Amino acid sequence: DVAFQAIVWSIPIGFVNSVTQYVLIAANQQQMLTRAFVLGVIFNVVGNLLLIPSLGYVGAATATILSEFSLLFPFYWMVRRSVGTVPWGKVFGPPLLAVAAMGGTVWLLQRAEVSLLLALPAGLLVYGAVLPVAGAFRGEEMALVTLRRR
Repeated sequence: DVAFQAIVWSIPIGFVNSVTQYVLIAANQQQMLTRAFVLGVIFNVVGNLLLIPSLGYVGAATATILSEFSLLFPFYWMVRRSVGTVPWGKVFGPPLLAVAAMGGTVWLLQRAEVSLLLALPAGLLVYGAVLPVAGAFRGEEMALVTLRRR
């Protein structure tokens, strides 16, 4: 369904927003967080009023995605001001590279008429292989996982 294909794009943005909320709460920024949510709600209501009459449920899905973005930017500004800068390339680069490799593998195998039941596990293996090579498990993160001191 088109609405589900649209709304699925709000999930990664919503996940980043959710994690960011916890960071802001830990930084004692609840008051600013509340203000951002008020703006997000207003944005969502106005977006729904503008988009639903012409686009129906696809308009509602689009308004939801845009509302997540309307929270992402003030959240980032607050984190940058209260906690520090976020190295977006280091955070998202390795997983995005691994996802691209996984998607490419599944796509190529499907083009070669390999069963989806075989293509998906192969893609998952490629994802697992590319993730550490791309640098997802280095430095401070691995020290935390392995309980080593730096």
